Amino acid sequence: INYLVHRMASNPTFMTETLEVIAEADPDFMGRLLHIYQTVRAEGVRQPLALGIFRSDYMDHRGEKFLQVEVNTIASGFGSLSTIVHQLHLHLVDYFGWEEYREYLCPDNAPLKKITEGLQVAVQAFVEREKKSLAAAKIEGEPVIVFVVEANERNAFDQFWLQMELWEKWRLRVVRLTMREIEETTHLSVVGQHLCLEDGRPIALCYFRVGYDPSQYSSPQGHEWNARLKMERSSAIKCPDVSMHLCTAKSIQQKLTEPGVLESLVDWPATAAEKQATIDGLRSTFARQYALPNGAGAAEAMAHARQDPHAYVLKPQREGGGHLYADEQMVKVLEEATPRELSAHVLMERIEPRPLQTWLMRGGVVQEGYVA
Repeated sequence: INYLVHRMASNPTFMTETLEVIAEADPDFMGRLLHIYQTVRAEGVRQPLALGIFRSDYMDHRGEKFLQVEVNTIASGFGSLSTIVHQLHLHLVDYFGWEEYREYLCPDNAPLKKITEGLQVAVQAFVEREKKSLAAAKIEGEPVIVFVVEANERNAFDQFWLQMELWEKWRLRVVRLTMREIEETTHLSVVGQHLCLEDGRPIALCYFRVGYDPSQYSSPQGHEWNARLKMERSSAIKCPDVSMHLCTAKSIQQKLTEPGVLESLVDWPATAAEKQATIDGLRSTFARQYALPNGAGAAEAMAHARQDPHAYVLKPQREGGGHLYADEQMVKVLEEATPRELSAHVLMERIEPRPLQTWLMRGGVVQEGYVA
């Protein structure tokens, strides 16, 4: 999946052809992201290096297989906290003597280590690549990592572990800035287009933990959009850059399900048999998806969705959860939306996870129930 995202992001023809219709239907968000992508390409990409920290989400479907919900290419969260949960599970296995279940219950899982290693490698790559340019611009001071965050950040503790790990292992400093603060307090150097803090220190890496939802670009003056373009124009490595961010669009996910698309993108296995095995493995995780309103099979799928609303969900080009339409609400959108509005959505087969019995202790009281 990681390399597939890289292949898509590095293919401007694929990106533009897939996203142009969506940009027209969703001009205030996807349209502006695509405009930044095209603007930077037209000007000449200043920093060809980018860092990808992705999370591909899956759900059990009827106990038969795992299907992909989505790929998160921006602000993929809970890497740190999931590492701590893994440590809790290891403790429980040891404490209760469940040694025979260790491999099943506690597979290797160290996202905190892997994410911070990726951030460190990106900073090192920036220093090596930009050393001469920084000297020519007479920019001094240690390069820093900027965590691009919300003003009232809800995931601060997940981010804090990353910040501490970066300092304790590599003595890398993190500065937390909102996009508005980046627009107002940083500057691009005339020589080298280096993005610098107010005190002159260069920003080696912009690590996005925000920027995936239209509500995060809310100022009437456009501070956030100005900051986004400013970062993309700079020498700072982005995690992710705008091309990788665009790969999180639901229409990209749908495009991959079409015949021949994976075959045109998957090029890394050494032999034809290995390539086909890779393609088959990826495709086995894809739920059925339809480009609205006129994609292959879309008319039949929409008719079926009206008859059996529980079998589908309608997904807009959004991240962060809570945006999809289901059941009668989905039917209402399918019946009332214009063709242009529908084109900003993907109709997807509904994933049906098995209910699992579980227990929750809250306030000293054990509650029993089912989750799906």
